[in-house]
Amino acid sequence: MKFASIGLPVMYPSNRNHKKHTLKGQQGFTLLETLTALTIAAFALTALFQNFSTGLRAVSITDDHTQARLLARALLSEHTQGWTKAPKSERGKYNNFAWEVSINQADASLLVQPAKSKWKLYHVAVRVSWQNNREIHLDTLKLGPGNE
Repeated sequence: MKFASIGLPVMYPSNRNHKKHTLKGQQGFTLLETLTALTIAAFALTALFQNFSTGLRAVSITDDHTQARLLARALLSEHTQGWTKAPKSERGKYNNFAWEVSINQADASLLVQPAKSKWKLYHVAVRVSWQNNREIHLDTLKLGPGNE
């Protein structure tokens, strides 16, 4: 039975005998071809996994740096608000981070009238450190009461 549209031989069974394109004995891959393909695949997967591992390490380092920066900003904000008396330096730990806030009197020449003022200028420095000797420093100046 032939189809009326275009009559492609694929569309109907043929009674003719077609020659096979493969010769006897060549119906698959040899052992050497298979081992070569597996070796190439193993090298490709190894490189892919190494790149993935490097990416994960970079994300971890970036995450630690971001957390340390947020902690440093929070500490700096906390130690520069609402002073009623001269502040003191502090140290502490938060998760994997060690932090230190140091507050020292700054150079009085930065004030307009240092002798007549009841205010003093303080230098507030925050340092947050974590594994592998990584650390972040934040500094600011703050006017505070002159009575210590």
